[in-house]
Amino acid sequence: MPNLEGEIAVSYGADQIWPAKGVQQFADKSGGLKIVGGIFEGRYLGAAEMQALAKIPEKEVLYGQLLNLMQWPIRSLVMTLSEISKTKN
Repeated sequence: MPNLEGEIAVSYGADQIWPAKGVQQFADKSGGLKIVGGIFEGRYLGAAEMQALAKIPEKEVLYGQLLNLMQWPIRSLVMTLSEISKTKN
């Protein structure tokens, strides 16, 4: 773990990603705050890794993206069959 100098704040929560996301949102609004690192799942992550972690969407958004991804092959098949039936008529 590196030696962190200067004023350091700590953020924690029950959700593993929300502390990084909340600090990043506050940093975007305030302008003077920056993430220098953090501990995630028992190991130290640098500033770039924590900022990448803060960009992960909420679970509901990820579930929606997964569902859309799972429906895409079926939707493509239906659209293809529909176009084929239009050309045969």
